[in-house]
Amino acid sequence: MDFLTVPGKQMTKIAVPLKTPEGVVQHASKYSPITYKDKRNVAILCSDSLQKISGSSYPSVAIHNLKSKKSQVCLFERKGKEWKLAEVSNLSGAEVSDAEFVSFLCDYSKDADLQMKRTIFPFPIRNYSKKSKEMQETTLLMPREWNMLDFCNSYGEICLFDTKDLSVANNRRFAIYRDGSLAEIYNFIRINKKWYLIEKEIWK
Repeated sequence: MDFLTVPGKQMTKIAVPLKTPEGVVQHASKYSPITYKDKRNVAILCSDSLQKISGSSYPSVAIHNLKSKKSQVCLFERKGKEWKLAEVSNLSGAEVSDAEFVSFLCDYSKDADLQMKRTIFPFPIRNYSKKSKEMQETTLLMPREWNMLDFCNSYGEICLFDTKDLSVANNRRFAIYRDGSLAEIYNFIRINKKWYLIEKEIWK
């Protein structure tokens, strides 16, 4: 999270020589920091918990622009006790990370009928305590109480975190971090090749 939101710290967190779309960076002083537009609201898409991902030796992070449909993919590796950026590449179109789910997410955001069909009701909103990590209460929403969700316009960029091919996983967790702290998680599941939003977590 700090790597994305504090570009000034990136120079000390890269492994050189570093392969990038512009060429190979031989010295940290020649490195151009990766920028994330909305540093106060970071949207993260993954299938595993972030704790599990951070335990991997080679996690990847794709910063995906929902309007341009292009991704900047960052591969990290652990150097001793530190994480280092090991490689940067660009993808576009059908090549972008998790293209199928990202396409669904944009359709879900702009089509009210599709959103109602692909949301499972009664829809649970679970409130968790950040301090105890325990669920405190659950509220169930019915269709008449639903307010349209617009992930694509609310978050112009999303970070896809994972350690494997996301296409083989039948679940997605869309987590929102505000000012560096977890605020919300939207949980999706794939049933018979179709994606559904099944619950929301609120962390306070």
